[in-house]
Amino acid sequence: MRTSMCSALAVASLIAAISGSAWAQEAAPAAPAAPAAPGSVAAAKAPLNLDTPIAVIAADPRGRAVLDKDLPGLTIHPMFESFKNDSLKQFQPKTGGAISDDNLAVTAKDLAALDMPQGR
Repeated sequence: MRTSMCSALAVASLIAAISGSAWAQEAAPAAPAAPAAPGSVAAAKAPLNLDTPIAVIAADPRGRAVLDKDLPGLTIHPMFESFKNDSLKQFQPKTGGAISDDNLAVTAKDLAALDMPQGR
C-alpha cells in the first residue's frame, strides 16, 4: 500500500513538474530515431528497459501494464506526446524529482521480469 501511495504522489508531482513553466520554456530536443514498430522483428526481440523509449514500452501491452502499475498516469498524461520518445532515464531529470531512483529501480525490475521465462 505504501508503494501505491508513493507512486500516486510521484505521478501527481510529475504532472505538476511537467506542466510547469520551466518545461514549457525548454527548447525541444532533436527528435530521436524512430523506435521500431511494435510488430517488427526488432521490437519483438529487444528487451524493454529504462533505455527503451517510453512509446515503445507503452506499445507493448505487458510494458504498458508495468508503466501503469509503477508510474500510474504516465501513459495517459496530456503531455505524453511531448515526452514519449524519451527513455525513462532521459525523462526522469525532467520531472523535478517526481520520478525517483526508487521508482526507476522498481520499473526496471518489472520490465526485466517480462523477459524471464515463465515458471521461474
